[in-house]
Amino acid sequence: MGFVANVVQRGRTFQCRRRIPADLRQRLGRHELVRSLGTGDIRAAKLRACRLYVAAEELFSTPRATPMLTDD
Repeated sequence: MGFVANVVQRGRTFQCRRRIPADLRQRLGRHELVRSLGTGDIRAAKLRACRLYVAAEELFSTPRATPMLTDD
C-alpha cells in the first residue's frame, strides 16, 4: 500500500487528511483523521504529513493487534 495521506490547504495553513481503513472505522468511530500541519510552506507540510502517516500506521496497528471484548 502506498502513501495515501492528502495534504490540503485551508486558508493559509495546510492540513493532513488520512482515511481510516474500513476495518477500523466502526471501532475508531470515524472515517478520517484530519490534522493541521501548522505551516503554510508546502515542502514543510509534505514532510510533516509523512511523519503523521507513520504515526497513523502505528495507531491503526494497535486495535488490529488487540481484540475487543464482545458479546460474541
